[in-house]
Amino acid sequence: MKTIYLDCETTGLDPVLGSIVEIGIVDDQGVAIVDSLVNPERRILQGAINVHHITNEMVQDAPTREQILPQIVEACKGKKVVIYNAPFDLSFLSEVEEVAKEICCCMLPFAEHYQEWSDYYNGWKWQKLGVAAEYVNHPIGDAHRAVDDARACRAVWR
Repeated sequence: MKTIYLDCETTGLDPVLGSIVEIGIVDDQGVAIVDSLVNPERRILQGAINVHHITNEMVQDAPTREQILPQIVEACKGKKVVIYNAPFDLSFLSEVEEVAKEICCCMLPFAEHYQEWSDYYNGWKWQKLGVAAEYVNHPIGDAHRAVDDARACRAVWR
């Protein structure tokens, strides 16, 4: 079974009120198979822009989620899809769960491997992707851009 790595950037943290603004999917060699800005058809909030630096002007001529979705579904169909924070990204892309052979969250096994305990959560503390990438000596490139984050997820997973 082929493995691919997926990351998306969004207008915010709430999938009900937010939308995808960028999608990146790389194969097991790290080659981008989907790399696109996405027009969210709503304003990107300044807080999100401060994180990923994707502006409303950058996405105005990009395909919409509905236009890019067939490409995303085709890339994920029958594959093992690894996502750093799978529950978050899948809350914006539930269609991936329907077509993937397997979904793996990279963040949880990394948290267990890293072993920073959280008394508050009574479990291993979730680490940011940047921490995980640095731990495996992977230069993250442009953090919070989808393809670079998907490649970082690949490095951590492998």
